[in-house]
Amino acid sequence: MKRCGIAQRFRRDGARHVQKNLVAGAAVEGVARARRVPGEDLVDGDPLTFWATDDAVKTAEVEFTLPSDVKFNVVRLGEYIRLGQRIDGFELDRWIDGKWDTFARATSIGNCRLIRLADDITTNRVRLRVTEGSACPCLSDFGCSWRPAR
Repeated sequence: MKRCGIAQRFRRDGARHVQKNLVAGAAVEGVARARRVPGEDLVDGDPLTFWATDDAVKTAEVEFTLPSDVKFNVVRLGEYIRLGQRIDGFELDRWIDGKWDTFARATSIGNCRLIRLADDITTNRVRLRVTEGSACPCLSDFGCSWRPAR
């Protein structure tokens, strides 16, 4: 009996596009950054580390700056779910022509949220803006990757 190929393809293809994080090693700067929680924890690949704001802060910005342009069409975000789901709204921006341009917006993130973009984005700066939250944001993962069209 032949196993279902859809599940096998999903596992293979899903692993392929989340393995290489194009913003790993980026300079990370967070507005409203907590004292003991560095922004680099967002791109270190460790699910047990996280970036958070001070307890009273429910919105925030995190900027990722790379040494050169990268091309991507998938963004991966993850909350540090051990502390609960806290983010109720966010936007993603790219730096283009000397200003920020919003290319995606959504509601909750949860444990893992993949955003597949209709078009490729090429930039050396990406910004995550948490626009609404029920408590201070605690994020454990941020990544950008490129995946071929289906």
